[in-house]
Amino acid sequence: MDSSLYPDIVEKGGLAGALADAARADGIDLGRLTVPAGPDGYTNAVMDSDRGRIGVGIGADRRIFAVTISNGVFVWASGVTPDLREVVRMTHRWQAGATLRDLHGRFPFMTYSRLAQGYEDGNPVEVQWDQLLRSPDLTLIRPVLEAAHADERLRQLFPSVTHFTLARFELDHLDRRAGEVWIELTAGGYDVGSPWVENPVRVAAVAEAIAAAVAQLP
Repeated sequence: MDSSLYPDIVEKGGLAGALADAARADGIDLGRLTVPAGPDGYTNAVMDSDRGRIGVGIGADRRIFAVTISNGVFVWASGVTPDLREVVRMTHRWQAGATLRDLHGRFPFMTYSRLAQGYEDGNPVEVQWDQLLRSPDLTLIRPVLEAAHADERLRQLFPSVTHFTLARFELDHLDRRAGEVWIELTAGGYDVGSPWVENPVRVAAVAEAIAAAVAQLP
């Protein structure tokens, strides 16, 4: 850390202390601030909210505070600002229940994705399907996605694509431990697997892959 860029952090013995001091100056209660173990604790801090944890870190070459609001499964919003007091005020507003649109409107440095808006609106599965089906980068796996979306059971699952050739369908978009079925494009067709079968099933056609995926669902 370049101490000349962060005299307030140096004075308060670390980022958490500087955040707490800035909050007191504005009459704001941020709740409990925690820091990572080890040397990162000096330049990072975490605050809690009902919708995820607000993590703050600093830039190395210029004065910026990088903020990420995440619940461990997806990122609600993120951004950077040179103003520590803006971080405090933004955090307080989020903790008070601001919507994503409200947050960005008041603090434009905080941006969010269409999927995050989907989570807030209560339709993340539908949003994710729409994004994948419209993506120009997924031409190889699109026939699988289109066929899966046409299936009533698979359409209810949260889809994702890895390496452009592996489609995953999660049972619970908020709990990765709930399991998933997956379909992978291979040279000879498709491999279909899940935690509920010992070995993937190899098939030649998209329709067979969809049927195998549905058959593996618990």
